[in-house]
Amino acid sequence: MSCARVAGPVYAILGLIAGVLLAVVSLVGSAVGQGAPGIGGAALGVSAIVVLPVVYGVMGFVGALFAAWLYNLLANAIGGIEIDVE
Repeated sequence: MSCARVAGPVYAILGLIAGVLLAVVSLVGSAVGQGAPGIGGAALGVSAIVVLPVVYGVMGFVGALFAAWLYNLLANAIGGIEIDVE
């Protein structure tokens, strides 16, 4: 569970970065587009900044939770990873 609690916010930050990049691209695309200017690009950009961090965070949490569960299951059966520190 601690792996998922760390991965969720990390992926949410990555989603925020992706949302900002998508917002910039959509705003630039709507500004230089040949059609009539509308709020489509702005709406897509704002919704990307709000939606992508939430989606990335939830998917990162669930993915890390599943990966940690699978690792623990296989580590009990196989033996896990052993690290020697001197």
